[in-house]
Amino acid sequence: MSALLSDWTPDWAFLSSSFPASASASPSSTSPAASAPPNSASPFPSSASATSSFYTPASHPSSSSSPSSGTYHTPAPAAAGAASILTLPPEILTQICLDACTSHRTGPPREARALCLTCRAFNGVLSWRANAPLYAAVFAAQFDLAAARRRARARERDDAAGSGQGGEGEGEDLFRSERVGDELRRRWTALTRMRLTAAARTLSHLSEPELEADLWTALVLLLEDDGSNLPQLCEYARIDEYMHVFWRERLLRPSMADPPQLPEETVARALGLWVLWHTCSERLLEHETPLIQHTALFALRPYAFAAHKYDIFAAPWYEPVLPLLPPGSSEDDPNNIDALFGDPPSQAASEPRHQIPYFGTLLPVEPPPAGLAAIMLFSLRTSFRSAHPLASPLVSTAAALTMPLAPVAQPMHHTAPPTAANTAHGQALLEIVRPPFAHELRGGRGSGAWDGDWRRMTRCWDLMRGRGLAVGETDVSGVWEGKFTFFDFDSYRDMLTGSARSVYEGAFAEQPQVWRLTARRARIADSLRRQILAERRERGAAEGEMTGLASVVDDQWRWGEEELVLQGSGHSAWGEFNLVGNVRTWDGLVSLRKEYTPAARGTWLYRGYLVGDNYLVGRWRDTFTEKTQDGYEGIFALARRS
Repeated sequence: MSALLSDWTPDWAFLSSSFPASASASPSSTSPAASAPPNSASPFPSSASATSSFYTPASHPSSSSSPSSGTYHTPAPAAAGAASILTLPPEILTQICLDACTSHRTGPPREARALCLTCRAFNGVLSWRANAPLYAAVFAAQFDLAAARRRARARERDDAAGSGQGGEGEGEDLFRSERVGDELRRRWTALTRMRLTAAARTLSHLSEPELEADLWTALVLLLEDDGSNLPQLCEYARIDEYMHVFWRERLLRPSMADPPQLPEETVARALGLWVLWHTCSERLLEHETPLIQHTALFALRPYAFAAHKYDIFAAPWYEPVLPLLPPGSSEDDPNNIDALFGDPPSQAASEPRHQIPYFGTLLPVEPPPAGLAAIMLFSLRTSFRSAHPLASPLVSTAAALTMPLAPVAQPMHHTAPPTAANTAHGQALLEIVRPPFAHELRGGRGSGAWDGDWRRMTRCWDLMRGRGLAVGETDVSGVWEGKFTFFDFDSYRDMLTGSARSVYEGAFAEQPQVWRLTARRARIADSLRRQILAERRERGAAEGEMTGLASVVDDQWRWGEEELVLQGSGHSAWGEFNLVGNVRTWDGLVSLRKEYTPAARGTWLYRGYLVGDNYLVGRWRDTFTEKTQDGYEGIFALARRS
């Protein structure tokens, strides 16, 4: 590993905050700036930033001084070519450096470092400290910037509307040359570390903060990609190889433990699943062997089916109105919030739990839930017809009939611990509409397809006061088609009692379905307002235990006046059904009550989110269990019909 680091360090070391001090060969050497003869003049105006970054003679190949003396000598006049280029204006040297750095499609701007190492005059003009606009221009040539600017302007408008004040120009302040240059250094540091990890084929040398930083960088690049980000990830950072290592060590290895156990949900695992989904493609799935396909489904099972362990909601799904405190409220006592939601106070306070470096600032974010990405990956893999059909040993039809309220017997699929013995080709999966890949959801919209996901990630982290999204921002009108998946009832019951083995070995089945939804704005009914306030009062506010949240039970309603109401119908193999529900404005949570006709086929509650505007994914549950308790749940994934 040390050899690899030595080989690749020149690609990105110049972007380090310690450059050029780190290039000094001898810590005891005297600064050339301090020891330079008084008459030695530079072709460019001297400045503090330039003189502070001069190199020691040991690191300057053209210096004729001895390393021990630390004395810098101006190059001899015989070097006519060198003398002529040093007479060029700084802006010409800047353009030369920019052209050199952008002459290759991918990879860090290593040419800038090479030029800075040439002589102190070049370093004084082209170093990161002295020429921030140069590195901002390099960033614009190597990475996509349109999405970041568009989302910053949208956030600025939202904040201005919420405060009732102007604030124009604050979004552009985020993209000052110094901050863009800082983002360039940070991204290439992470991408080079990913390349090294892919070459080493192990994550063992990475700390947890470094792993999270790499995955955050990859996800942000994918969400902002308009054509430039993806080549840097794929061709330079070798994202496919990197994620293969991540998959093996962080996702598959915990699932293969003996005895079986449910992996702990961490930020790194959640981010990794999302990056895996964004980079999943037909090419990858088509070339997988049956054993790899079988292994992938096996490792995804806990995140897809263990609803009690892996939550997919930005806030409790049964809360119809958020944030917790109404706009304009002066009350704020985060220590009492657990009386409402049963969560530790640290999970609901107004301070962000997660912040990531972003253009020289710290951006508050809420990591997207692992469960949503796992459901999308699971749904893709169970319905994608690859060159090697998935091996799925099937149980008898009698076992399928044990599923509650299932009028049509369907094959139940097993994914027992993967071995060569149980991956023989079996019966093909049901003919079900395949959910789309991430690149298909983007279509011709580019990064604009992920604006809603970005807003949910950056706006829905504060349950106390966070503004969240706007009414009507989540558009689910239209025709949707996909499938819902249900888990063997007995296995699900065993899972809730603590049996991890049942999660991996239980059978599941799938059914296709089609939805037709219409949405309309409606005023929040007074009866619903009273019900919301009464429920919150019942959970502790009435007896004074939550004095800091008195405004929550105030008779005066201070939340939004409107909501998005949903109505529709659909059909599946179980029959026809009606749909009714709404969209929670704060985070865009879609909640629908699905009632079959005749009613004997059951009533089910669907809750999920839009992903990329054209993919509706989430979990359904029974309507008999108390909403705050663990009920019988499954997954669904629907794609908008074009």
